[in-house]
Amino acid sequence: GADARVTGQVDAADREVAAAPRVLVTRTPARSAELVEGLTSQGFAPVLSPLSEAQAVSGRAGSDAVGLLSGGPYDVVTFTSANGVWAADVLAREHSARSLGELFGHARVWCVGEATTAAATNLGLTVQNPPRENSAAGMLEEWTRVMGEGPGQSVLCVHGEPARTELVDGLRDRGHRGREASVYEQVPFPASRPLIETETERASPAPVLGREATSTCLRAEGVDAIDAVVATSPRLLQTLADLGPVRVPVICIGRTTERAARELGLDATRSPGTSAAHLTDAVSRVLGYDEHRTTHTS
Repeated sequence: GADARVTGQVDAADREVAAAPRVLVTRTPARSAELVEGLTSQGFAPVLSPLSEAQAVSGRAGSDAVGLLSGGPYDVVTFTSANGVWAADVLAREHSARSLGELFGHARVWCVGEATTAAATNLGLTVQNPPRENSAAGMLEEWTRVMGEGPGQSVLCVHGEPARTELVDGLRDRGHRGREASVYEQVPFPASRPLIETETERASPAPVLGREATSTCLRAEGVDAIDAVVATSPRLLQTLADLGPVRVPVICIGRTTERAARELGLDATRSPGTSAAHLTDAVSRVLGYDEHRTTHTS
């Protein structure tokens, strides 16, 4: 049966705001509250299509990940998503009874994006300022400036599976000792062991669509049509494109997602940052919302 978090449809109450531009967001309720609030305050009608959800790896994969997390000391530890931070913490505490602060207290920790940096900071890690470009490629571009010129640094790259290898490959090409720890996997939403439990009082008020309802939304016309998509990862964007034609502008959270969108032939715009405010502003610009604010909010 369907999880209680998935509505599977947009009901009549939600259709009352159909005159507002509808924005499909590929994010779970647990991670979308701030963005939904921002979009709603600007007169948009957000709809969530999580598609997948992160959970910590288990079994042999979990044991391998813990071995890598505990295999330091490392000079540098990188995280490219908040999910990686949370999953690493879950695995460390469950399998080694040690916190990330204890494991990586002597390493320089670097994260892609504000949300990832905040997640690591909240778990007691001292984090370098995020790269100007919120991507693994951005880390490589700024590596020497942030981490110094010396080769041979021991680096642990923490990410999900399957993962893009551009960061660790780039580090190895520069003479560093790069290792990878895959600490989480994406499974169809809703996950049986989600990294973040959605608290009722913090749950997003936006409708949450399953995959079949998402496919229907992408094909809809008139008041039921989607006006824009906020894509939060290349993999989710590919899944969305497989469910139906994406015929509206796509606001991408970073360079990698933007590149994936363009490879799919979509109308892609990269958000200037990863925060809810950045994404909301990008949606407003793409839809020409500032020019028609009084019409949408009247």
